[in-house]
Amino acid sequence: MQGLVWQVDEYTGPLIGLVTADVELPAEDHPLPIPDWVGREITGDPRYSSAQLASVARANETAAGIDCP
Repeated sequence: MQGLVWQVDEYTGPLIGLVTADVELPAEDHPLPIPDWVGREITGDPRYSSAQLASVARANETAAGIDCP
């Protein structure tokens, strides 16, 4: 894993408890040993797309009467 930087996102609000991690590879075929702390692969799972996560957060804010842009 030398030279690779993992980005870990810990969500709050309606998504509290969700933690995602991603890493940018220099090439598609670059070997990637998966650390023990990494859970299951979610790449390509539409439930975890940025748009879906934002939609869940917005829906919760709207239900709570919070004005969201």
